[in-house]
Amino acid sequence: MDAFETLVGCWDPATAAGAVLLHVAEGRDACPPAQVPEPLESWTELELTGRQAMSYPASDHPAVSLEFGVGPVDDHPVHDEDFEDDVMALQIAQRRHRLGGYPHPDQGPPEFEVMAFKGLSADGEAGDREAVRWHNLLQVGSDDAAGMCWGDEGTLYWMTRPDTQDPLGDAGFTWQCA
Repeated sequence: MDAFETLVGCWDPATAAGAVLLHVAEGRDACPPAQVPEPLESWTELELTGRQAMSYPASDHPAVSLEFGVGPVDDHPVHDEDFEDDVMALQIAQRRHRLGGYPHPDQGPPEFEVMAFKGLSADGEAGDREAVRWHNLLQVGSDDAAGMCWGDEGTLYWMTRPDTQDPLGDAGFTWQCA
């Protein structure tokens, strides 16, 4: 719209208003379609349905280091290349859109980026402990059928801490490119 002068991202918390996620409790029928302001264009509407699926933390997720007491470069079976490839194959087999579960990151744990967007420190074990408090609320991947592409086939992530007073209102955002 503005030659990419304004880009929402964790590197600039002042752009947080561009990452608002609305929850319409009354349902879809209570929210009539709105006109998309010029020069923006709307995306193709997609009917999505959910199915329950298992999700796994990536080997560099802070939950792995806290659980096994290892870092991403340690010599531990969870960092074995064949094991990581097999887990990644399970993740890739699932759709890029997710509601809940562990995120499927494109460039490392999005929790740390969300924390940066919220002005929280991600340093050391305290940062890891804060990161595991963040849960994937909604993940929207690039989707050819809808004509949506985030960067270079990237993904949008909205994350929340369910233990806060207003989990939806306190949600954080980031996006990553594949």
